[in-house]
Amino acid sequence: MGGASERGTCVQSRGGDGARAAQPVALGCRVAARRCGDRGPRPRGRRGAGRAGPVRVRARGPARRRGRGGGRFPPLPPVPAGQARRRGAVAPGRGGPRVRRGAALARLQRALGYRFVDGSLLEQALRHRSAAHEQGAPSFERLEFLGDAALSHAVGALLFARWPEASEGELTRARSALVREASLAALARRLELPAALEVGGGLGAAAPGVAVLADATEAVLGALLLDGGWRAFKTAVGRLFAAPLAELHPAQLALEEPKSTLQEFAQKRGMPLPVYREVEVRGPAHRQLFVYEVEVGGRSLARGEGPSKKAAQQEAARRALAAIEGLSGPQ
Repeated sequence: MGGASERGTCVQSRGGDGARAAQPVALGCRVAARRCGDRGPRPRGRRGAGRAGPVRVRARGPARRRGRGGGRFPPLPPVPAGQARRRGAVAPGRGGPRVRRGAALARLQRALGYRFVDGSLLEQALRHRSAAHEQGAPSFERLEFLGDAALSHAVGALLFARWPEASEGELTRARSALVREASLAALARRLELPAALEVGGGLGAAAPGVAVLADATEAVLGALLLDGGWRAFKTAVGRLFAAPLAELHPAQLALEEPKSTLQEFAQKRGMPLPVYREVEVRGPAHRQLFVYEVEVGGRSLARGEGPSKKAAQQEAARRALAAIEGLSGPQ
């Protein structure tokens, strides 16, 4: 050990008994060789005082920076003013499909005021049959059936409690106005449901129609009933339909539910019940436009069109009521 060493050599530290001992140097990188026998750096601080052992020499300069992961990182670009978002939010168009869908499901549950325990129920409630066919998974149709029946019962009970003076006909028309396709589709948009809806690739990028949104809304409510029980379902329905119910008045029901109004008009005059006949269906499968004609006693009164059969029939009845001279409401 009398000559210079090729690689990280020895330095000497003083032990507790004052004797010198050659110890290896732990280096973070290659440094200039030291001669054995030269006095090495002493340990710093109280921990190293009076102890014999390896002395760690800190690397300096670029070698030290490399040991910590390389040179300096370039500064992050500044966030433009007005574009800062809350932590956890996903910007539109950013992130992968799973990230965007997860954010859409979270927004939907916040709007519902209910968080699902079984997330698979909510996912099924948002899977159109076109997507179900592609994925080999169940669609929302069974949940739609359950939600339709439960929603009709819950809204009926809500109306019975809120309108104690209303007749059976008024309650029926009010319920029909609240749970019809157009009303449920409007509710779906308020809940931001279209962003979470799964449709097949064959339907293209077009927005889902009124009938699809209404069916999906009923399916989501059916899933909520299964996941949380009747109490959670009733609470959600009462909150979601509070505003539409407050805006609905018995005097408006003749226009809100024209099919029922036209039927009552015919019955009171001893006329045959109205008959609705499909005239035409236009457009692609996922955005069809139906045309219906209403007849009373073999006489055609009016035609109406809409995104679904029920909507087209309602429009035909509304036009028929307007066409009857002197009609100011059900008599």
